[in-house]
Order: sequence, then C-alpha cells, then structure tokens
Amino acid sequence: MAYWDSRRSGAESDRTLARMQRREAAMQEVIVAARVVTVQGLPEMVVGPAGREGECAVCLDEFKPGNVLLTLPCMHIFHRTCAEQWLLEPSSHGRCPLCKAPISARNSVQL
Repeated sequence: MAYWDSRRSGAESDRTLARMQRREAAMQEVIVAARVVTVQGLPEMVVGPAGREGECAVCLDEFKPGNVLLTLPCMHIFHRTCAEQWLLEPSSHGRCPLCKAPISARNSVQL
C-alpha cells in the first residue's frame, strides 16, 4: 500500500508542478504584454539633419540624422530598436539600461 501511495503522491506532485509552470508562463506573457504597451507609449523623436550629440548606451553607436530615438521616463535616450530589444528582454526586468529605473507609467518624470 505504501508503494501505491508514494506513486500517487508523485503523480500529484507532477500535476502540481505542471500547473505551476503553466501559471508562470501565463504570468510572463502578461508581463511582456504590459511592457510592450508601456514601450509603445514612450515618447520618440527623429534625429534631424544637424544630428544630435551623444550615443546609445546599448549599441554604443552615435546618434545620426534619421535615427529614431526613444526617451525613457528617467529621461535617458536610446535608439528605439535598441531600447525595445533591451526592455522586452526578460532579464532587463523592464528597467533602464543605465540607471535601472523602471519604465512603468507610474514612475514617469513630469516636466
């Protein structure tokens, strides 16, 4: 009887683990979707013909005319594609690559 109970207990543990993994995957999908919405709402600008001083801290390239830049709530500026790739990467935790400030709308800087 003990053998049967331990097998049943193992099967229950497997089902519980599978359920927890499905929940975690669903939560990650929600987190990524929220980040996408947040990133889409961030202000962007296009570098004009005169250029713009500075470089993107993600790719280390200078800002050039025609580049699309994204301004985070902490006021750090990056190439839009670099910022999107960084912020949507799970390991970034949705934080600025420079100062680690969260990008959520609640933490936006008001000018």
